[in-house]
Amino acid sequence: MKPCIFTGSAVAIVTPFRAGSIDFNAFDRLVERQIQGGTDAIVVCGTTGEAATLNYDERMALIERCVRIVDRRVPVIAGSGTNSTASSVALSKAAQSAGVDALLTVTPYYNKASQNGLVRHFSAIADAVEIPLILYNVPSRTGVSCTAETYQKLAEHPNIAGVKEASDDFDLIQETLNRCPPDFTLWSGNDSSTTAIMALGGKGVISVAANIVPREMHELTQLCLENRFSEAGVLSRRAQAPIPAPFFARSTPFPSKPQWKCSTCAAASCGCRCAAFPSTIYRSSHAQWRIGVSPCKRYSFNIHPHSLPHSRNIHRIHLPFFLCAFGQKEGSAPKPCGAFCKIPCLRFVISLTYTFTRW
Repeated sequence: MKPCIFTGSAVAIVTPFRAGSIDFNAFDRLVERQIQGGTDAIVVCGTTGEAATLNYDERMALIERCVRIVDRRVPVIAGSGTNSTASSVALSKAAQSAGVDALLTVTPYYNKASQNGLVRHFSAIADAVEIPLILYNVPSRTGVSCTAETYQKLAEHPNIAGVKEASDDFDLIQETLNRCPPDFTLWSGNDSSTTAIMALGGKGVISVAANIVPREMHELTQLCLENRFSEAGVLSRRAQAPIPAPFFARSTPFPSKPQWKCSTCAAASCGCRCAAFPSTIYRSSHAQWRIGVSPCKRYSFNIHPHSLPHSRNIHRIHLPFFLCAFGQKEGSAPKPCGAFCKIPCLRFVISLTYTFTRW
């Protein structure tokens, strides 16, 4: 029987940057805040940690630092998956040597591997280490999804402990739980699906929201583990209430970083690595947002073309209103209006909506 790595809420912890470099002091504070907040495990160098933008030395520095700070108080899980089997094996071995409790390995992105290829990829990584492996299925990012039959084959490996399922495909989730043995653990990969997946038999969540509300996510999963799903549903809605809905219009880590900057943690840096441009910044009760656009002191917006991609394509920037545009006085009631402006190497559209279109 394989031991369960963790039950409850594991935070997919963000990587703080300052001036393009990792802010290790801020990272230390974030890790300690998570433990004090009751998180059940810490996932370092995952998607939310922007692992794809880190070089090998940076990844290992974060992993080693996390292991040292946590000091066995909760399990530490290191993201070690890439689209190269050899690179994934090398990262997994190094993370194991650093003292992590388990590994998180994503399906190989871009390659569009066959199901047999996925079995061979994950089996090669699992064969190379002696600690448990958590598979990570996130087809929206990788372009490939594991099937229940593939999970069933991989579940036979003694080092493959379970899967972080972020497909939101509930038919797949149910079939996986039916096909795989009880010691193959399934965790939710999306905060909004946590209660539903745990009702089906999942054991917890690897959470982005826990960066902001670690205590609430821990309590939510504990209620689910106690089969108190009605209370868990109420807590789930309450936990996400402080997080403005527009934060989730873009992919992680964008939802968590601006809000985390304003959280009780004193860390001051929240920039993202290129090409993960920090495009959404919540500014006020009027739901102002900024994307290469900053408000002037009184009457207008400054547009900074150097902070936006230079392209001949039309880029759509949707704002709730064009405050102070065309001489509207600051502080007056915002009036919905639209405008099309053409600047050399930059075109944009402003309209009445909360949604950002991705570049």
